[in-house]
Amino acid sequence: MLRKSSNCFKIRLSRIILTGVIAFLSFTLAACSSSDNDDGAGTGGGSSTQADLLDGTYFMGIFADSSGTGDMWNQINDTEFDGQGSYDNIIEYDSDGDSGTGSGNYTVDSDGEIAFTTDADIAGLSSSDGTFFSIIDTNPAEILLGAGVQASSGMTAADLTGNYVAGQVRYDVGGINTARFQFTFDGAGAVSGTIEADSDAGAGTALTGTYTVSDDGGLDLTITGLTKDFEGQISSDGELMVILDTDNDGEVLMMVGIKETTGADESLLSGNYQLNQFGGDNTDNWTTRIEATADGSGQIAAQILADSGGDLTAPPPFAYTVSADGALAITGTNDVGIVSADGSIFIIMDAVGADDEVTFTIGIKKS
Repeated sequence: MLRKSSNCFKIRLSRIILTGVIAFLSFTLAACSSSDNDDGAGTGGGSSTQADLLDGTYFMGIFADSSGTGDMWNQINDTEFDGQGSYDNIIEYDSDGDSGTGSGNYTVDSDGEIAFTTDADIAGLSSSDGTFFSIIDTNPAEILLGAGVQASSGMTAADLTGNYVAGQVRYDVGGINTARFQFTFDGAGAVSGTIEADSDAGAGTALTGTYTVSDDGGLDLTITGLTKDFEGQISSDGELMVILDTDNDGEVLMMVGIKETTGADESLLSGNYQLNQFGGDNTDNWTTRIEATADGSGQIAAQILADSGGDLTAPPPFAYTVSADGALAITGTNDVGIVSADGSIFIIMDAVGADDEVTFTIGIKKS
C-alpha cells in the first residue's frame, strides 16, 4: 500500500443532495489521531485487541488524486497483515510506473475501525469477518479511496457465478466519471452485461467477455472490444470483487462489485456504517468520510467525519429503498447501488453527469 506525496452524499451522496508513500512515501499506513477533523484523522483509540481481524494476504486497490484537481493514478498492492498489528506491502502495479515495498503497523478497534501508525491522514474500516476493508484519505494534498479483499485458496471460475452490480470511479479525457454495470458470470469463464449508467456516455451498451479466476481468487477480466486489461480479486464466498485497469493509457479506474441477492427489502440495510466516498465535478475532486445509521425501515441519519474540502456540515435525514435483488436507491437523487446479501457492505454512486457532479461511495457496517 504505497501512496504518492506531492509538495454524494451532497455530503456531496452527490456531495448529500440527500434529503431525507513515492515521494516515495511508503503507504506506510498509519494511526489515526484521537479526534476527527477535516484533514482525515480518525476517531482514535484504535485498540490492538482486534488486530487479528486483518490477517493474511489482501489485494488492495487504490484510486487517487495527488493534487485534488486531476493528477490521477491507481495502484494494486499485495499486502500481508500478520494479525498482530504489523504488515508488509508490495506494489504489484502502479499507473505511473512506480514500484517498491513497505511495512508498518496497524490497529483495529472494537467496531472495525482501522488505523495505521505512520500516516494519520488515512482511516478505514474492516468488515466484521475481516475479508474486506476500505480506506480513505481526506488530506487535500493527496486524496485517495482504497478497497481490499482477502485472498483465499482453491478458487476457480465456478466461484464467480450469477448476477452482480459493479460501481466504477475513473479518470479519463472527460475528467472524473462514474458508472454502474450489471454483470452476469456463468461460472465457466464467460461474462455478459450492460452499462446501466455512465456519467459521460455509453449507458445501455451491452457487454460480453471472458474471465479467469486463479487459485487465490485473483480475477482477470477481458471485455470484448476494449483494449484494456482488468485485474482484480474476488472474495472467498464469491459475493464481492474489486477490479482495477492495468493499462498505461491515460485512463485510471477502480470498480467494486457485489452479487445480487433475493428477497431483500429496507431491513437489509440496518445499523451503523462508515462510508468512504470519492467525488468530483468540473473544478475539483474530493474525498469524504461519513458515519451513517440506517434504521432498517427506509431512513438514514448521517454525519460527516472528515472531508478534503473541509465541509463538515451535517446533512438532514434522508430516505432509501432496497429492492428484492438488493438494489439500493436514495430517494429523490441519482444515487443508486447495491447492498450485499448480509447487509454488511454496500456501494452507491451518482453516475448521472447532467449536474456535472459524480460520486462513488463504499459503505461497511461497523462491528
